Amino acid sequence: NDHHMMLLLLLALLYVSVVYSFQGDGTTYTLDQTVPSTGNCNFMSIPPFAVTNYAALNNFQWDNTANCGKCALVKCIDSRCTSSQSAIVFILDRCPECLYGDLDLSPSVFQTITGSPPSRLTISWDFVDCPVTGNLEICLKSGSNQYWTAVQPANSVVSVQSVTINNYPTTPLAGAYYFVAQPNGADLSRVSVSLTSVLGQTVSETVSLAAGQCSPLHSQFHGSESVSAVPTAKTTSSSATSKPSISPSSSPTKPSSTKPSKNPSLSPSRNPSPSPSKIPSRSPSKKPSLSPTKNPSRIPSLAK
Repeated sequence: NDHHMMLLLLLALLYVSVVYSFQGDGTTYTLDQTVPSTGNCNFMSIPPFAVTNYAALNNFQWDNTANCGKCALVKCIDSRCTSSQSAIVFILDRCPECLYGDLDLSPSVFQTITGSPPSRLTISWDFVDCPVTGNLEICLKSGSNQYWTAVQPANSVVSVQSVTINNYPTTPLAGAYYFVAQPNGADLSRVSVSLTSVLGQTVSETVSLAAGQCSPLHSQFHGSESVSAVPTAKTTSSSATSKPSISPSSSPTKPSSTKPSKNPSLSPSRNPSPSPSKIPSRSPSKKPSLSPTKNPSRIPSLAK
């Protein structure tokens, strides 16, 4: 009858609504978090939930750190999974041996979404708003000065696409998530910073910066239609910070990801470097090594 058909239609729509944009292998590893900068993104500050809910992004979607600081909603779609739960992870690391769509997950997230001990299971995921509270932060890299200034956005609901410092454009720092400008003698106690999100929103403020420290701003980007969008709490900052202005663009668009026509075959490399010269080849018949490497930030605990 009509009621039965309507119910089937609603169930079909619900099924479609939870099929995310990316699909690949989900594995797990342990990140050494004695300092936040252990991951390949080299974060100076991470949101509290990222201490347990973190992930390393595959090499093909790494995009030279451009996806650092994004969040992903991930679930297991493998028939061997015994859990139907999903979880949000914070991207702070790179998995050089992972294929397109793969995520290397924290142990707690892997257990939550799969109900399984460490293994290799099929997952589905999508980029979503980060469930952060408070306002944006801007961090100044150690070694920065008035002539070479490297800043890092932090605690953002959505990722940052571009930054200007005293109206000087910035360029990405190779191998780490920083935006670098050469402002020709800037007064770091009063710096004009403008951040533009991937959705086209712009936040502009004047803030006091100190090398090796993060400074709070007065505002936060608006979330997208993502299920993880949350209200942000107000925070206070020093009097040197001006009132912010948020200017959304007329037609913000999300950057697109281009999936390769076929996945090349890669081999595990458990010593990820920020800017590898080439990607090693994977041998499917061999299990990755379980012994720690010189880079303790990524200790594998997965089986083929």
